Amino acid sequence: MLQQLLDSWEIVGVMVTEWRTSIDVIKFAREILKYCENKPVIKTDRGPWYRWTLQRL
Repeated sequence: MLQQLLDSWEIVGVMVTEWRTSIDVIKFAREILKYCENKPVIKTDRGPWYRWTLQRL
C-alpha cells in the first residue's frame, strides 16, 4: 500500500509484506493518517480487503 499527500505528491508511507490482512491495513492506515489533512490519495495493489478496510476508517 502506498499513501501520498495530494498537493505535493509526497509519499508518507509504504507497507510491503508477504501476507497482508485487513487488520494490518487498518493499523498502517491509522498510523499514516495522523500525518495527513483531509483525504489522502491511497494507492493499492487492488487486494480485495482494501475497499472494506478503508471504508471503516
